[in-house]
Amino acid sequence: MQAKREGLSKLEFSSRQEFADQNFMAASPEDKEKRILYMGCSDFSLPPLQVLAEEGFHLVGVATQPDRPVGRKQKLTPTCVKVLAEELAIPVYEWSDLRNPEVLSEIERIAPELIITSSYGNILPKKIIDYPKYSCLNLHPSILPRWRGASPVASAILAGDKETAISLLQMTEGLDNGPVLASVKLPIEDEYDTPMLTAILADLSADLLLAALPYWLRGLVDVRVQDEAGATYAKKLSREDGLLDFTKSVRDNMNKVRALNPWPGAYTFYQGKRYKIYKASILEENTCFPEGNPGQVVRRGKNLVIRCKDGLLCVEILQGPGGKKLQACDCYHNFAAGSCFSSECE
Repeated sequence: MQAKREGLSKLEFSSRQEFADQNFMAASPEDKEKRILYMGCSDFSLPPLQVLAEEGFHLVGVATQPDRPVGRKQKLTPTCVKVLAEELAIPVYEWSDLRNPEVLSEIERIAPELIITSSYGNILPKKIIDYPKYSCLNLHPSILPRWRGASPVASAILAGDKETAISLLQMTEGLDNGPVLASVKLPIEDEYDTPMLTAILADLSADLLLAALPYWLRGLVDVRVQDEAGATYAKKLSREDGLLDFTKSVRDNMNKVRALNPWPGAYTFYQGKRYKIYKASILEENTCFPEGNPGQVVRRGKNLVIRCKDGLLCVEILQGPGGKKLQACDCYHNFAAGSCFSSECE
């Protein structure tokens, strides 16, 4: 670790290996006695909660979204964070409106000295941000200030970024724009889709939080103020974002398949029917790129291959209307060579 100012530690790392090679300060009994309120809602939130509990930090509560109806039967279902918190015997709070004065009253009763959020899904109002002695910290999966907002992992893959990061930042009233305490970068490999990369970042977030907390609680972190000129924003995804366009590059289409799996899912049309594509790869060939139209089916053995602007997209897993997910090699014969996938329901 390099100290930018005397007595303060720089906790930003260019790789997982650099991070793993550090000898971090261990949390003291005094550190672990600090009252922590943890807030999260998704699978991404689970590893940090688990490690805080395992390491003996004083978790005074876990806040998550209220139970919601799920599936065709609309069965009322708790978040995975609630399930884990109950297994760990930690009190659970399900606040639907953080601006309700009763929520602040309940937080004052819980009296957290530190609030940690991870994929909580709601912006904290200023009164809550200002309450804890040691502030509110947020775990965010991007190289801030790039990809602030709702879908940073998918946005990075969709844009073809070569690397991403897990960042720990101090919360402000703005959207993911607070000072960065700590971060670890990692490359985005071609085989990573959003669920895979999210799981890797979630595990890394737990390690980063555990390493950084003692420095933060003792005032020993050299924070980085974000450069607003470099800020980009990850929008909330919609179903329409999944439409494939074979007049664009094969890389753009493969990135869309990887980024939007499982939701909203990449899709295209064939003979008027909508097909979702869950997995695909770029077919590397030594032969000349075949002539034809974008979207055209190209026969390559038992593979379902679609022509794009500058290359061939090999579909591996797809799903037709009302059907199950299928391996493309088991149904390639249903798509005649020379026929076309389209961006429109013809």
